[in-house]
Amino acid sequence: MARGKNSKPDSKITSELNILNYQTLRINALDTLPWKKPPLCWLTPEQQTEVTNELEIRQYQLGEKIWLQETGGYQFFIITGKVRLRDEKSKPVATLNDGDWFGDLQQLFTNCKAVAASKEVVVVCWNSSLWEKLSHPQIDEFWHGKGDREQVTGDSENREKEEISTSLTTSYLSLPSSSKSAISNYPSHYPFVVSGNTAAACLTMVAQYLNNSVQLEWVQRQLRGQRPKNVIETAEKLGLVLRKLQVNWGELRHLSFPALLLWKSEIVSSWVVTYGMKGNCLIIANPLNNQCEYLTQSVVESCWDGKLWQVELISKQEKFNLSWFTPAVWKYRKLLGEVLLASFTLQLLGLASPLITQVIIDKVMVQESLATLDVMAIALLLVAIFEALLGTLRLFIFTHTARRLDLSLSAQLFRHLMRLPLAYFESRRVGDTVARVQELEQIRQFLTSTALTVILDSIFAVVYLGLMFYYNIPLTFVALAVLPLFATLTIIATPILRNWLNETFNRSADSQSFLVETVTGIHSVKAHAAEPVARERWEGLFAKFIRTGFKASTTSNISSNIGDFLTNFSTLLILWFGARLVIDQQLTVGQLIAFQMLSGRVTGPLLRLVQLWQNLQQVLLSVDRIGDILNAAPEAEAGTGLVLPPLKGEVNFEQVFFRYSPNTEPVLKGISFDIKPGQFVGIVGRSGSGKSTLSKLLQRLYQIESGRILIDGFDLKSCDLASLRQQIAVVLQEDMFLDSNT
Repeated sequence: MARGKNSKPDSKITSELNILNYQTLRINALDTLPWKKPPLCWLTPEQQTEVTNELEIRQYQLGEKIWLQETGGYQFFIITGKVRLRDEKSKPVATLNDGDWFGDLQQLFTNCKAVAASKEVVVVCWNSSLWEKLSHPQIDEFWHGKGDREQVTGDSENREKEEISTSLTTSYLSLPSSSKSAISNYPSHYPFVVSGNTAAACLTMVAQYLNNSVQLEWVQRQLRGQRPKNVIETAEKLGLVLRKLQVNWGELRHLSFPALLLWKSEIVSSWVVTYGMKGNCLIIANPLNNQCEYLTQSVVESCWDGKLWQVELISKQEKFNLSWFTPAVWKYRKLLGEVLLASFTLQLLGLASPLITQVIIDKVMVQESLATLDVMAIALLLVAIFEALLGTLRLFIFTHTARRLDLSLSAQLFRHLMRLPLAYFESRRVGDTVARVQELEQIRQFLTSTALTVILDSIFAVVYLGLMFYYNIPLTFVALAVLPLFATLTIIATPILRNWLNETFNRSADSQSFLVETVTGIHSVKAHAAEPVARERWEGLFAKFIRTGFKASTTSNISSNIGDFLTNFSTLLILWFGARLVIDQQLTVGQLIAFQMLSGRVTGPLLRLVQLWQNLQQVLLSVDRIGDILNAAPEAEAGTGLVLPPLKGEVNFEQVFFRYSPNTEPVLKGISFDIKPGQFVGIVGRSGSGKSTLSKLLQRLYQIESGRILIDGFDLKSCDLASLRQQIAVVLQEDMFLDSNT
């Protein structure tokens, strides 16, 4: 802080204390002062006596100015409470807690113009000239050290840091020598921030690691505590999402990083960052240390209970489409690569059965070689066993990956849904929104299972096709003759099926919406004896859903049956032409059987590829439906609002205009009024006059058309929504409790 004039603050900003209370405060303050810590520990006994005689106790209420740049003249120590440092525009730049120093001799921030009480605060103050007289190099260094931006959180955090560091050092020194020797070769290419506020430092590090550059001071202003709940809320303001997991040491290798860990010690818990694993060590960045470390399993498990929070960026894109799934699918590329490898191996094994069958028919049966038959049978058995094992493994990996994708994608969708404005939900039926959310499973199934395997099988079908051409070129063209017919069937059936699928979805949403609304409003239904009407209405809606579903199923069944006929017709053509070739001795019986088996492995994937086009149409419908949610703008972008201090409750409406939709009349026209803190206000009026609307505007559930709404002088348009709504108690007309047991 810049040095101000050596004048006493206005007496109006100092609370009046009677003599008895003042003496009590003075005694408590003398006991609270850190005499064994810098800078007081560097004073001689005579100097400590002088400091004791010259100190003054002051109390300040919320919002009162304690120090101003233009007046200054004092050095302060906080006994209880919190203070905020403000810039020339009166915006908060940092918060200091009990145990922190501030005043003329320190420069916490070059742009700090004032210090005000953030809550009721008691401070000890001295005239700055006294400390200048007592000054020596150590004390000067202490005051200048407080200007370090990394130490913005104040001396209380420094004390906490010293205690934690001491505890961790003690734990480390008590470890076996083998454990100590494993902690070496400090990694230096990861972001690292030193601070006693470990949660803020860790969020800063992971944000920088994910190319989201933020400053520690900004994170500290957003963070309201060190609990996981506070860290998760602040992470969302940084555009990050934290996902809690309970894992053991062996499972760490399969996770994506970075992640946050809650580090336990005998004195206090703190947050650390892990950037991943190297060998058998975990890369740990502890804000209470000086650098990143490689820690062995024994060291980590002595300070960690297995809980971690994976950190990911909240993806932002202009319009929702299939590319929205790309980052999530790419994240599990290793597992999906294993699936592709298993599928490739299965396709190779698929070549064995036709070839071995050909050998048995053409060689073994003709030569009546039982020994060779046994060998071929064992070979076929081994192929069957390997196919079963690989198929099971592929299905397991598929299912495991799909469930993880479901969790990740569903969490992103639900997070965005919760950030949408109230107007979005009021303009849509509940069942319609629920049905759209459920469409996510269809898209995920298509991307990770259907499309992946069909495309792979179709690509490998080229190998089978080459082998078929090797056997007989004319017979191969006969086998492929039905493919144009399949393509024609798909082109005709797809638009019809897509229309009925869309209609089925709409009718399902209608019936589900009415069911949800009826159950939710069952009190009104029973009070008006409307059960027969509700039952008749739901039965009619459900009957429409059944009819459209039947038409969609009929269209799909007709298409499938025609496809089955074409498949059987293809088999008939192959046998008919193949038999003629065998009779003409252009093909052996074994080759014909092998060719028939190979043709199934060629036409099957190609037919499924045609069917994939039908599935794609349905998936595109699902994308459009989910896009209605994900393309809707949220209430506010994370981290864009001003985090409010504790509110007194002064409310000001200034010429507020509001309407529910652009084409309707304004509900509120130029409303202006003031409410003082502590006042009880009742608002009366006819139904629809805007009484409930006022409370919703105060919570910023709606956006006003013009005017201003202020709380304690803060414009609601620029406030952080969470910090606003968490300080407003609301009892709604039709409130409900969420089940916490499910």
